[in-house]
Amino acid sequence: MKLLAVIIWLPLVVRELLFWIQLWQQKEYRLDRMTMYLMSKQNIRFWLGYHVIFNQGLRRPFFTAKAILLGLGSFGIVIAMGYLSVMAAGWRVGLLILYLAIPLVVSFVVLCMALPTLIAKWLIILMAKVKIRLRKSPLVVIGITGSYGKTSTKQLLECVLKTKFRVFATGQSHNTLFSVAVDIVRFLSNEHTHAIIEYGAYKRGEIKQMTKLVDSQIAILTGITKQHYGLFGSYENLKKAKFELLESLQPDGLAFINCEDKNTGEIQSMSNQYHIRWRCFETRKWKTGDFKTDKGYLSFWLQAAEKKLNIKTKLIGEIYIENIKSVLAVAEYMEIPAGMIAEALHSFEPTDYFISQSTGLNQSTLLDDGGTTNPQGFKSAIRVAETMQYAKKILVTSGIVDLGVESAREHAELGEMAGKVFNMVFYTGAEGFEPFWKGWNKISDGKPIFQIWENSDLGSFQKEIDKNALVLIEGRLPIRVLKLLKPI
Repeated sequence: MKLLAVIIWLPLVVRELLFWIQLWQQKEYRLDRMTMYLMSKQNIRFWLGYHVIFNQGLRRPFFTAKAILLGLGSFGIVIAMGYLSVMAAGWRVGLLILYLAIPLVVSFVVLCMALPTLIAKWLIILMAKVKIRLRKSPLVVIGITGSYGKTSTKQLLECVLKTKFRVFATGQSHNTLFSVAVDIVRFLSNEHTHAIIEYGAYKRGEIKQMTKLVDSQIAILTGITKQHYGLFGSYENLKKAKFELLESLQPDGLAFINCEDKNTGEIQSMSNQYHIRWRCFETRKWKTGDFKTDKGYLSFWLQAAEKKLNIKTKLIGEIYIENIKSVLAVAEYMEIPAGMIAEALHSFEPTDYFISQSTGLNQSTLLDDGGTTNPQGFKSAIRVAETMQYAKKILVTSGIVDLGVESAREHAELGEMAGKVFNMVFYTGAEGFEPFWKGWNKISDGKPIFQIWENSDLGSFQKEIDKNALVLIEGRLPIRVLKLLKPI
Protein backbone atom coordinates (compact mmCIF):
# COMPACT_ATOMS: atom_id res chain seq x y z
CA MET A 1 0.00 0.00 0.00
CA LYS A 2 2.80 2.41 0.89
CA LEU A 3 4.65 1.57 -2.33
CA LEU A 4 1.49 2.19 -4.36
CA ALA A 5 1.00 5.55 -2.61
CA VAL A 6 4.56 6.60 -3.45
CA ILE A 7 4.13 5.51 -7.09
CA ILE A 8 1.00 7.71 -7.33
CA TRP A 9 2.53 10.55 -5.31
CA LEU A 10 5.74 11.02 -7.32
CA PRO A 11 4.09 11.88 -10.69
CA LEU A 12 1.80 14.33 -8.87
CA VAL A 13 4.83 15.95 -7.24
CA VAL A 14 6.63 16.27 -10.58
CA ARG A 15 3.52 17.78 -12.18
CA GLU A 16 3.08 20.26 -9.34
CA LEU A 17 6.76 21.21 -9.38
CA LEU A 18 6.67 21.85 -13.13
CA PHE A 19 3.53 23.95 -12.72
CA TRP A 20 5.10 26.27 -10.15
CA ILE A 21 8.46 26.47 -11.94
CA GLN A 22 6.63 27.40 -15.14
CA LEU A 23 4.57 30.00 -13.28
CA TRP A 24 7.62 31.62 -11.67
CA GLN A 25 9.37 31.60 -15.04
CA GLN A 26 6.35 33.20 -16.73
CA LYS A 27 6.46 35.95 -14.09
CA GLU A 28 10.18 36.41 -14.76
CA TYR A 29 11.00 35.27 -11.19
CA ARG A 30 9.71 38.63 -9.97
CA LEU A 31 8.06 38.65 -6.55
CA ASP A 32 5.88 41.66 -7.44
CA ARG A 33 4.43 39.97 -10.53
CA MET A 34 3.87 36.67 -8.74
CA THR A 35 2.21 38.38 -5.78
CA MET A 36 -0.14 40.35 -8.03
CA TYR A 37 -1.05 37.19 -9.94
CA LEU A 38 -1.82 35.18 -6.80
CA MET A 39 -3.65 37.99 -5.04
CA SER A 40 -6.01 38.92 -7.88
CA LYS A 41 -9.66 38.44 -7.00
CA GLN A 42 -10.18 35.63 -9.50
CA ASN A 43 -7.07 33.71 -8.46
CA ILE A 44 -7.75 34.00 -4.71
CA ARG A 45 -11.09 32.33 -5.36
CA PHE A 46 -9.35 29.72 -7.51
CA TRP A 47 -6.61 28.80 -5.04
CA LEU A 48 -8.93 28.65 -2.03
CA GLY A 49 -11.87 26.91 -3.64
CA TYR A 50 -10.41 24.70 -6.33
CA HIS A 51 -6.79 23.74 -5.75
CA VAL A 52 -4.58 22.93 -8.72
CA ILE A 53 -4.55 19.23 -7.81
CA PHE A 54 -7.99 19.05 -9.41
CA ASN A 55 -7.51 21.59 -12.11
CA GLN A 56 -4.18 21.52 -13.92
CA GLY A 57 -2.68 19.49 -16.69
CA LEU A 58 1.03 19.13 -17.30
CA ARG A 59 2.69 22.52 -17.73
CA ARG A 60 6.31 22.53 -18.76
CA PRO A 61 8.66 25.49 -18.32
CA PHE A 62 11.30 26.38 -20.86
CA PHE A 63 14.26 24.31 -19.72
CA THR A 64 16.82 27.06 -19.16
CA ALA A 65 19.78 26.59 -16.82
CA LYS A 66 17.97 28.51 -14.09
CA ALA A 67 14.77 26.47 -14.48
CA ILE A 68 16.73 23.20 -14.33
CA LEU A 69 18.59 24.27 -11.17
CA LEU A 70 15.30 25.41 -9.64
CA GLY A 71 13.73 22.06 -10.47
CA LEU A 72 16.60 19.98 -9.11
CA GLY A 73 16.82 22.04 -5.92
CA SER A 74 13.08 21.92 -5.32
CA PHE A 75 12.85 18.20 -6.03
CA GLY A 76 15.72 17.46 -3.65
CA ILE A 77 14.07 19.43 -0.84
CA VAL A 78 10.71 17.77 -1.51
CA ILE A 79 12.21 14.28 -1.30
CA ALA A 80 14.09 15.13 1.93
CA MET A 81 11.03 16.78 3.47
CA GLY A 82 8.88 13.89 2.29
CA TYR A 83 11.00 11.41 4.19
CA LEU A 84 10.93 13.54 7.35
CA SER A 85 7.17 14.19 7.06
CA VAL A 86 6.37 10.52 6.67
CA MET A 87 8.54 9.66 9.67
CA ALA A 88 6.89 12.33 11.82
CA ALA A 89 3.23 12.20 10.76
CA GLY A 90 2.77 8.89 9.00
CA TRP A 91 2.81 8.28 5.29
CA ARG A 92 -0.77 9.38 4.55
CA VAL A 93 -0.68 12.73 6.33
CA GLY A 94 3.00 13.33 5.56
CA LEU A 95 2.66 12.94 1.79
CA LEU A 96 -0.48 15.09 1.65
CA ILE A 97 1.04 17.92 3.70
CA LEU A 98 4.19 17.89 1.60
CA TYR A 99 2.23 17.95 -1.66
CA LEU A 100 0.33 21.02 -0.53
CA ALA A 101 3.60 22.66 0.55
CA ILE A 102 5.25 22.39 -2.88
CA PRO A 103 4.42 26.03 -3.86
CA LEU A 104 6.28 27.18 -0.74
CA VAL A 105 9.23 24.91 -1.49
CA VAL A 106 9.61 26.23 -5.05
CA SER A 107 9.21 29.82 -3.86
CA PHE A 108 11.85 29.24 -1.17
CA VAL A 109 14.36 27.96 -3.74
CA VAL A 110 13.58 30.94 -6.01
CA LEU A 111 14.42 33.30 -3.14
CA CYS A 112 17.61 31.35 -2.32
CA MET A 113 18.72 31.71 -5.94
CA ALA A 114 17.97 35.46 -5.98
CA LEU A 115 21.38 36.63 -4.71
CA PRO A 116 23.60 34.50 -6.99
CA THR A 117 21.28 35.33 -9.89
CA LEU A 118 21.61 39.04 -9.13
CA ILE A 119 25.41 38.78 -9.00
CA ALA A 120 25.51 36.93 -12.34
CA LYS A 121 23.21 39.51 -13.92
CA TRP A 122 25.27 42.48 -12.80
CA LEU A 123 28.45 40.85 -14.08
CA ILE A 124 26.88 40.54 -17.53
CA ILE A 125 25.57 44.12 -17.34
CA LEU A 126 29.10 45.28 -16.43
CA MET A 127 30.48 43.37 -19.42
CA ALA A 128 27.94 45.12 -21.68
CA LYS A 129 28.92 48.55 -20.31
CA VAL A 130 32.60 47.85 -20.84
CA LYS A 131 31.96 46.62 -24.39
CA ILE A 132 30.08 49.82 -25.27
CA ARG A 133 32.71 52.08 -23.65
CA LEU A 134 35.52 50.35 -25.56
CA ARG A 135 33.86 50.76 -28.96
CA LYS A 136 36.15 52.30 -31.57
CA SER A 137 33.32 53.79 -33.62
CA PRO A 138 30.26 55.87 -32.70
CA LEU A 139 26.89 54.18 -32.34
CA VAL A 140 23.55 55.83 -33.13
CA VAL A 141 21.03 54.39 -30.65
CA ILE A 142 17.27 54.36 -31.21
CA GLY A 143 15.22 53.51 -28.14
CA ILE A 144 11.64 52.26 -28.35
CA THR A 145 9.20 52.23 -25.45
CA GLY A 146 5.44 52.22 -24.90
CA SER A 147 2.71 49.97 -23.58
CA TYR A 148 2.26 48.12 -26.85
CA GLY A 149 3.81 47.68 -30.30
CA LYS A 150 7.44 47.92 -29.18
CA THR A 151 8.69 44.66 -30.68
CA SER A 152 6.73 44.96 -33.92
CA THR A 153 7.94 48.54 -34.43
CA LYS A 154 11.51 47.47 -33.66
CA GLN A 155 11.42 44.68 -36.21
CA LEU A 156 9.92 46.87 -38.94
CA LEU A 157 12.44 49.64 -38.26
CA GLU A 158 15.33 47.19 -38.28
CA CYS A 159 14.24 45.91 -41.68
CA VAL A 160 14.13 49.46 -43.10
CA LEU A 161 17.37 50.74 -41.53
CA LYS A 162 19.29 47.70 -42.75
CA THR A 163 18.88 48.98 -46.30
CA LYS A 164 21.46 51.69 -45.51
CA PHE A 165 23.19 50.93 -42.20
CA ARG A 166 24.75 48.08 -40.23
CA VAL A 167 22.07 47.58 -37.58
CA PHE A 168 22.09 45.84 -34.21
CA ALA A 169 18.68 45.19 -32.63
CA THR A 170 17.79 43.48 -29.37
CA GLY A 171 16.24 40.07 -29.97
CA GLN A 172 12.58 39.09 -29.89
CA SER A 173 10.86 41.00 -27.08
CA HIS A 174 14.05 41.46 -25.06
CA ASN A 175 13.39 44.70 -23.19
CA THR A 176 14.80 44.34 -19.67
CA LEU A 177 18.19 45.56 -18.48
CA PHE A 178 19.55 42.03 -18.25
CA SER A 179 18.21 40.73 -21.58
CA VAL A 180 19.44 43.83 -23.41
CA ALA A 181 22.87 43.47 -21.77
CA VAL A 182 23.06 39.81 -22.84
CA ASP A 183 22.27 40.74 -26.46
CA ILE A 184 24.90 43.50 -26.40
CA VAL A 185 27.57 41.14 -25.03
CA ARG A 186 26.71 38.42 -27.55
CA PHE A 187 25.88 40.26 -30.76
CA LEU A 188 26.97 43.91 -30.81
CA SER A 189 30.13 44.45 -32.88
CA ASN A 190 32.28 47.40 -33.93
CA GLU A 191 30.86 47.03 -37.44
CA HIS A 192 27.41 48.11 -36.27
CA THR A 193 26.66 51.77 -36.87
CA HIS A 194 23.12 51.84 -35.46
CA ALA A 195 21.37 50.07 -32.59
CA ILE A 196 17.65 49.64 -31.88
CA ILE A 197 16.91 48.92 -28.25
CA GLU A 198 13.54 48.07 -26.76
CA TYR A 199 12.79 49.46 -23.29
CA GLY A 200 10.20 47.76 -21.08
CA ALA A 201 9.29 48.31 -17.44
CA TYR A 202 6.99 47.18 -14.65
CA LYS A 203 7.68 50.14 -12.38
CA ARG A 204 9.27 53.57 -12.35
CA GLY A 205 13.06 53.67 -12.46
CA GLU A 206 13.58 50.53 -14.56
CA ILE A 207 13.83 52.36 -17.90
CA LYS A 208 16.02 55.03 -16.31
CA GLN A 209 18.35 52.27 -15.14
CA MET A 210 18.46 50.83 -18.66
CA THR A 211 19.33 54.21 -20.19
CA LYS A 212 22.51 54.28 -18.07
CA LEU A 213 23.71 51.30 -20.08
CA VAL A 214 23.67 53.21 -23.37
CA ASP A 215 22.64 56.73 -24.41
CA SER A 216 19.93 57.17 -27.05
CA GLN A 217 19.88 59.81 -29.77
CA ILE A 218 16.37 58.94 -30.94
CA ALA A 219 13.35 57.74 -28.94
CA ILE A 220 10.05 56.30 -30.14
CA LEU A 221 6.95 56.21 -27.92
CA THR A 222 4.48 53.79 -29.48
CA GLY A 223 1.56 54.61 -27.20
CA ILE A 224 0.18 54.31 -23.68
CA THR A 225 -2.37 51.88 -22.32
CA LYS A 226 -2.97 50.27 -18.94
CA GLN A 227 -0.73 47.27 -19.52
CA HIS A 228 0.86 46.19 -16.20
CA TYR A 229 -1.15 48.95 -14.51
CA GLY A 230 -1.29 46.93 -11.29
CA LEU A 231 2.50 46.85 -11.00
CA PHE A 232 2.95 50.56 -11.68
CA GLY A 233 0.36 51.43 -9.04
CA SER A 234 -1.15 54.34 -10.95
CA TYR A 235 -1.59 55.66 -14.47
CA GLU A 236 0.62 58.60 -13.53
CA ASN A 237 3.50 56.29 -12.60
CA LEU A 238 3.06 54.36 -15.84
CA LYS A 239 3.36 57.52 -17.96
CA LYS A 240 6.33 58.81 -15.98
CA ALA A 241 8.07 55.45 -16.39
CA LYS A 242 7.75 55.65 -20.19
CA PHE A 243 8.90 59.28 -20.14
CA GLU A 244 12.22 58.19 -18.60
CA LEU A 245 13.48 57.21 -22.06
CA LEU A 246 12.69 60.63 -23.53
CA GLU A 247 14.18 62.33 -20.48
CA SER A 248 17.48 60.49 -21.00
CA LEU A 249 17.96 61.60 -24.63
CA GLN A 250 21.20 63.31 -25.50
CA PRO A 251 20.94 67.15 -25.79
CA ASP A 252 20.57 66.99 -29.58
CA GLY A 253 18.24 63.97 -29.41
CA LEU A 254 14.78 63.71 -30.94
CA ALA A 255 11.66 61.87 -29.75
CA PHE A 256 8.90 60.54 -32.00
CA ILE A 257 5.56 60.33 -30.19
CA ASN A 258 2.32 58.66 -31.27
CA CYS A 259 0.11 61.75 -31.18
CA GLU A 260 -2.86 59.71 -32.43
CA ASP A 261 -2.97 58.12 -28.99
CA LYS A 262 -4.72 60.63 -26.71
CA ASN A 263 -2.97 59.05 -23.71
CA THR A 264 0.37 60.52 -24.84
CA GLY A 265 -0.84 64.10 -24.37
CA GLU A 266 0.78 64.37 -20.95
CA ILE A 267 4.06 63.00 -22.36
CA GLN A 268 3.99 65.74 -25.01
CA SER A 269 3.48 68.39 -22.31
CA MET A 270 6.28 66.96 -20.20
CA SER A 271 8.59 66.98 -23.23
CA ASN A 272 7.88 70.67 -23.77
CA GLN A 273 8.42 71.38 -20.09
CA TYR A 274 11.84 69.69 -20.12
CA HIS A 275 12.80 71.21 -23.50
CA ILE A 276 12.98 67.85 -25.25
CA ARG A 277 12.76 67.98 -29.03
CA TRP A 278 9.89 65.86 -30.31
CA ARG A 279 7.54 65.39 -33.20
CA CYS A 280 4.53 63.23 -34.05
CA PHE A 281 4.62 60.16 -36.29
CA GLU A 282 4.61 62.23 -39.46
CA THR A 283 6.94 62.79 -42.37
CA ARG A 284 8.01 66.34 -43.22
CA LYS A 285 9.01 66.03 -46.88
CA TRP A 286 7.05 62.97 -47.95
CA LYS A 287 3.33 62.42 -48.18
CA THR A 288 1.45 59.23 -47.33
CA GLY A 289 -2.16 58.21 -47.73
CA ASP A 290 -4.87 55.69 -48.59
CA PHE A 291 -4.00 53.31 -45.75
CA LYS A 292 -6.33 50.35 -46.23
CA THR A 293 -6.51 46.58 -46.21
CA ASP A 294 -6.54 44.69 -49.48
CA LYS A 295 -7.63 41.08 -48.91
CA GLY A 296 -6.72 41.60 -45.28
CA TYR A 297 -3.22 42.99 -45.93
CA LEU A 298 -2.24 46.57 -45.23
CA SER A 299 -1.33 48.81 -48.16
CA PHE A 300 -0.76 52.54 -48.72
CA TRP A 301 1.02 55.01 -50.97
CA LEU A 302 4.16 57.02 -50.28
CA GLN A 303 5.03 60.07 -52.34
CA ALA A 304 8.56 61.43 -52.30
CA ALA A 305 9.30 64.37 -54.58
CA GLU A 306 7.50 63.62 -57.85
CA LYS A 307 7.41 59.87 -57.41
CA LYS A 308 4.41 58.07 -55.92
CA LEU A 309 5.07 54.56 -54.62
CA ASN A 310 2.29 52.05 -53.97
CA ILE A 311 3.31 49.79 -51.09
CA LYS A 312 1.59 46.53 -50.22
CA THR A 313 2.77 44.87 -47.03
CA LYS A 314 2.26 41.40 -45.57
CA LEU A 315 0.84 42.88 -42.36
CA ILE A 316 -2.72 41.86 -41.48
CA GLY A 317 -5.12 44.64 -40.54
CA GLU A 318 -5.01 48.40 -40.11
CA ILE A 319 -3.72 48.10 -36.55
CA TYR A 320 -0.15 48.46 -37.86
CA ILE A 321 -0.69 51.88 -39.43
CA GLU A 322 0.89 53.70 -36.50
CA ASN A 323 3.86 51.29 -36.54
CA ILE A 324 4.37 52.06 -40.23
CA LYS A 325 4.05 55.82 -39.67
CA SER A 326 6.66 55.77 -36.89
CA VAL A 327 9.09 53.85 -39.09
CA LEU A 328 8.53 56.24 -42.01
CA ALA A 329 9.10 59.28 -39.78
CA VAL A 330 12.39 57.93 -38.41
CA ALA A 331 13.54 56.68 -41.83
CA GLU A 332 12.91 60.10 -43.42
CA TYR A 333 14.77 61.79 -40.57
CA MET A 334 17.71 59.45 -41.19
CA GLU A 335 17.60 60.22 -44.93
CA ILE A 336 16.87 56.74 -46.21
CA PRO A 337 15.65 56.84 -49.84
CA ALA A 338 11.90 56.28 -50.23
CA GLY A 339 12.42 53.54 -52.80
CA MET A 340 14.54 51.50 -50.39
CA ILE A 341 11.91 51.93 -47.68
CA ALA A 342 9.15 50.78 -50.02
CA GLU A 343 11.10 47.69 -51.02
CA ALA A 344 11.90 46.84 -47.39
CA LEU A 345 8.30 47.17 -46.18
CA HIS A 346 7.00 45.17 -49.13
CA SER A 347 9.42 42.30 -48.50
CA PHE A 348 9.15 42.30 -44.68
CA GLU A 349 8.09 38.88 -43.36
CA PRO A 350 6.00 39.24 -40.16
CA THR A 351 7.23 37.27 -37.16
CA ASP A 352 5.26 35.77 -34.27
CA TYR A 353 4.89 39.28 -32.83
CA PHE A 354 2.45 40.21 -35.58
CA ILE A 355 -1.06 38.93 -36.21
CA SER A 356 -0.86 35.95 -38.53
CA GLN A 357 -3.45 34.05 -40.53
CA SER A 358 -3.34 30.31 -41.15
CA THR A 359 -5.46 27.20 -41.53
CA GLY A 360 -6.30 25.50 -38.26
CA LEU A 361 -8.48 22.82 -36.69
CA ASN A 362 -11.10 21.37 -39.08
CA GLN A 363 -9.95 23.72 -41.86
CA SER A 364 -10.95 26.77 -39.85
CA THR A 365 -9.19 30.12 -40.35
CA LEU A 366 -6.92 31.09 -37.47
CA LEU A 367 -6.19 34.73 -36.69
CA ASP A 368 -3.31 34.42 -34.22
CA ASP A 369 -2.51 37.34 -31.93
CA GLY A 370 -1.28 35.09 -29.16
CA GLY A 371 2.30 36.27 -28.74
CA THR A 372 1.31 38.75 -26.06
CA THR A 373 -1.71 40.81 -25.16
CA ASN A 374 -2.68 44.21 -23.80
CA PRO A 375 -5.94 46.19 -23.81
CA GLN A 376 -5.08 48.20 -26.93
CA GLY A 377 -3.82 45.20 -28.89
CA PHE A 378 -6.80 43.07 -27.84
CA LYS A 379 -9.28 45.72 -29.03
CA SER A 380 -7.37 46.16 -32.30
CA ALA A 381 -7.46 42.41 -32.96
CA ILE A 382 -11.23 42.38 -32.38
CA ARG A 383 -11.57 45.17 -34.96
CA VAL A 384 -9.56 43.13 -37.45
CA ALA A 385 -11.86 40.14 -36.90
CA GLU A 386 -14.88 42.41 -37.33
CA THR A 387 -13.81 43.34 -40.86
CA MET A 388 -13.49 39.72 -42.00
CA GLN A 389 -16.47 37.93 -43.52
CA TYR A 390 -17.13 34.53 -41.90
CA ALA A 391 -20.31 32.68 -40.98
CA LYS A 392 -19.02 31.97 -37.49
CA LYS A 393 -16.51 33.92 -35.41
CA ILE A 394 -14.96 32.42 -32.28
CA LEU A 395 -12.71 34.10 -29.72
CA VAL A 396 -10.24 32.02 -27.71
CA THR A 397 -8.49 34.05 -25.02
CA SER A 398 -6.68 33.83 -21.70
CA GLY A 399 -7.47 37.40 -20.65
CA ILE A 400 -4.90 40.02 -19.64
CA VAL A 401 -2.67 39.86 -16.57
CA ASP A 402 -1.14 42.57 -14.35
CA LEU A 403 -3.94 45.11 -14.78
CA GLY A 404 -4.51 45.48 -11.04
CA VAL A 405 -7.55 47.57 -10.07
CA GLU A 406 -8.20 48.30 -13.75
CA SER A 407 -8.66 44.60 -14.56
CA ALA A 408 -12.43 44.51 -13.98
CA ARG A 409 -13.16 47.59 -16.06
CA GLU A 410 -10.85 46.64 -18.94
CA HIS A 411 -12.12 43.06 -19.14
CA ALA A 412 -15.75 44.23 -18.99
CA GLU A 413 -15.09 46.58 -21.93
CA LEU A 414 -13.40 43.78 -23.87
CA GLY A 415 -16.37 41.48 -23.13
CA GLU A 416 -18.82 44.05 -24.48
CA MET A 417 -16.71 44.68 -27.56
CA ALA A 418 -16.32 40.94 -28.22
CA GLY A 419 -20.08 40.42 -27.80
CA LYS A 420 -20.72 42.58 -30.86
CA VAL A 421 -18.36 40.59 -33.08
CA PHE A 422 -18.10 36.94 -32.02
CA ASN A 423 -20.62 34.12 -31.91
CA MET A 424 -18.96 32.47 -28.92
CA VAL A 425 -15.96 32.67 -26.60
CA PHE A 426 -13.70 30.03 -25.09
CA TYR A 427 -11.92 31.54 -22.08
CA THR A 428 -8.89 29.71 -20.69
CA GLY A 429 -8.26 30.22 -16.98
CA ALA A 430 -9.47 32.62 -14.31
CA GLU A 431 -7.79 35.99 -14.93
CA GLY A 432 -10.49 38.57 -15.73
CA PHE A 433 -13.14 36.00 -16.57
CA GLU A 434 -15.94 37.26 -14.35
CA PRO A 435 -15.96 40.90 -15.59
CA PHE A 436 -15.45 39.71 -19.17
CA TRP A 437 -18.43 37.39 -18.78
CA LYS A 438 -20.58 40.23 -17.43
CA GLY A 439 -19.61 42.50 -20.32
CA TRP A 440 -20.22 39.72 -22.82
CA ASN A 441 -23.67 38.88 -21.43
CA LYS A 442 -24.62 42.55 -21.42
CA ILE A 443 -24.36 42.80 -25.19
CA SER A 444 -24.23 39.28 -26.67
CA ASP A 445 -27.93 38.40 -26.40
CA GLY A 446 -27.38 34.99 -24.86
CA LYS A 447 -24.49 33.83 -27.06
CA PRO A 448 -22.39 31.17 -25.28
CA ILE A 449 -19.15 31.69 -23.39
CA PHE A 450 -17.21 28.66 -22.10
CA GLN A 451 -14.47 28.58 -19.50
CA ILE A 452 -11.72 26.06 -20.23
CA TRP A 453 -9.46 24.64 -17.53
CA GLU A 454 -6.30 22.63 -18.04
CA ASN A 455 -8.10 19.30 -17.74
CA SER A 456 -11.39 20.34 -19.37
CA ASP A 457 -12.93 18.07 -21.97
CA LEU A 458 -12.29 19.76 -25.32
CA GLY A 459 -14.90 17.76 -27.22
CA SER A 460 -17.43 20.60 -27.52
CA PHE A 461 -14.58 22.95 -28.36
CA GLN A 462 -13.62 20.76 -31.33
CA LYS A 463 -17.21 20.42 -32.55
CA GLU A 464 -17.83 24.17 -32.68
CA ILE A 465 -14.84 24.88 -34.91
CA ASP A 466 -15.30 24.09 -38.60
CA LYS A 467 -14.24 25.31 -42.02
CA ASN A 468 -16.70 28.22 -41.86
CA ALA A 469 -15.22 29.54 -38.61
CA LEU A 470 -12.80 32.39 -37.99
CA VAL A 471 -10.92 31.77 -34.73
CA LEU A 472 -9.12 34.67 -33.03
CA ILE A 473 -6.39 33.63 -30.59
CA GLU A 474 -5.70 36.41 -28.10
CA GLY A 475 -3.07 35.90 -25.41
CA ARG A 476 -1.01 32.90 -24.36
CA LEU A 477 -3.11 29.74 -24.34
CA PRO A 478 -2.47 26.37 -22.67
CA ILE A 479 -0.29 24.14 -24.82
CA ARG A 480 -2.96 21.48 -25.26
CA VAL A 481 -5.43 24.06 -26.58
CA LEU A 482 -2.83 25.49 -28.98
CA LYS A 483 -1.93 22.04 -30.26
CA LEU A 484 -5.59 21.36 -30.94
CA LEU A 485 -6.10 24.65 -32.76
CA LYS A 486 -2.88 24.33 -34.76
CA PRO A 487 -2.59 20.73 -35.90
CA ILE A 488 0.71 20.00 -37.62
